Amino acid sequence: SCPAAGHCTSTVNTPVTTMADLAVTKIASPASSYLPGQSLNYTITVTNTGPSDVTGVSVSDTVPATVTVSGWTCTANGTGADCDTTAAGTGASGTGNTIALPNVSLPNGTSLTIVVNGTVQLSATGSITNSVTATPPAGTTCTTTPCTKTASVTNTNGGTAQVSIAKSATPSAFAVGQTGNYSLLVSNTGTTSTSGSITVTDPLPAGITTTATPSGAGWDCSASTATQISCTTSAVLLPGGNAPVINAPVTIAVSTASPATNTATVSGGGDTSCPAAAHCASTIATPVNAPLINVTKTLQGSLIVGVPTNYVIMATNNGQAATLAGTITDTIPTGLTIGTLPSGCSATGQQVTCTLPAGIATGGSVSYTIPVTPQSSVNGSNVSNTAIANNGGDPTCPGAGHCDGTTTNTVTAPQLKLTKSATPTTFVVNQPATYTLTLTNTGTAATTATTTITDTVPGGLTLGTLPGGCIAA
Repeated sequence: SCPAAGHCTSTVNTPVTTMADLAVTKIASPASSYLPGQSLNYTITVTNTGPSDVTGVSVSDTVPATVTVSGWTCTANGTGADCDTTAAGTGASGTGNTIALPNVSLPNGTSLTIVVNGTVQLSATGSITNSVTATPPAGTTCTTTPCTKTASVTNTNGGTAQVSIAKSATPSAFAVGQTGNYSLLVSNTGTTSTSGSITVTDPLPAGITTTATPSGAGWDCSASTATQISCTTSAVLLPGGNAPVINAPVTIAVSTASPATNTATVSGGGDTSCPAAAHCASTIATPVNAPLINVTKTLQGSLIVGVPTNYVIMATNNGQAATLAGTITDTIPTGLTIGTLPSGCSATGQQVTCTLPAGIATGGSVSYTIPVTPQSSVNGSNVSNTAIANNGGDPTCPGAGHCDGTTTNTVTAPQLKLTKSATPTTFVVNQPATYTLTLTNTGTAATTATTTITDTVPGGLTLGTLPGGCIAA
């Protein structure tokens, strides 16, 4: 009945266990440090150290986002080795920074090599750690545990952040009483990106104050005061990159010295050399232009008792900036009656005040004509008075000599003397005779009006023919 009968055969099912072990290595190039913007490549080797062949090995590696992967390849080494059977041995497949080989074939003693090419992003800071994992299929018995093998490599940032600051002023020369702007530019002149907050401090020169809170995109300048710029930002500056400019609008007081010199400093951003290093500070000396008001005072003609005349005050701007609003004051001496003043001038008692307008350009001038009439009380006196510029944007006025103008003049007046004589000295009845009237100016000024001489001839004297200019009533 054999071999057909059932008692003629015997069957046994013996489990076959896959015995395989994986060895994984990973190296980076450069090996231990990186600079933002440079290449960072990885070489991964997965080897089956046996003793069995193994199929269905999963190899995965997710490169950190700070490294931009430009491409990667997988090469199988040894007979029967295949990077990924689903890819028909053509290499590897993946998306972005993910390397995924889900079905690798590795006969005993064979290996595969994965090369990943990448570039470190400019914003990278700190350490970059990357791990690769190789996992055999379920049911595989490993000679060493665990079966899943991992290899990691760490690269540290080999660059140095360096924050630098540059300060500029607009316009390049300030003018007293006007506005301007300070601009602060922070840059990363180092070889790696900045880390942590960056702080800018700028104490303003005496006389210069902010007109509004300084501002710049991403900057917090709320700690600033009228006399100091204080701003912080948490922005990351790439090597060679700049932070948004901080702008500080300012006004320049009349008291501001020229040049206006000050220093802005920057610190933080991972730059441990600040604020001591030279690149952490920027000093500028900004010229401060101001008007220079030169005042002169002159007299038109002479001071003659009873005769109107004029003082002329002239203010000329000999500075480098237009004038601000101010006044000219002039105390007219007692004994001179003030006439009708021009527009812009007024008098309180003997003090005349005239408005000095803003906006008189360099080289420009303004004049005021002050009418006066001397009275007899000052006849023969030397009359002196001074016109003085106040304010006007000239920081030296009214103290400096060019801020005032003085004129000194003598008051004069005519003085008439009349004499009368007779010819002959003894009159004879019915004989002609003559009176002679002589008028002499013995004063210090010419006569200023027509003079009339009157003479009442005694009764009994008959008037003859009168000379020209004389009449009889």
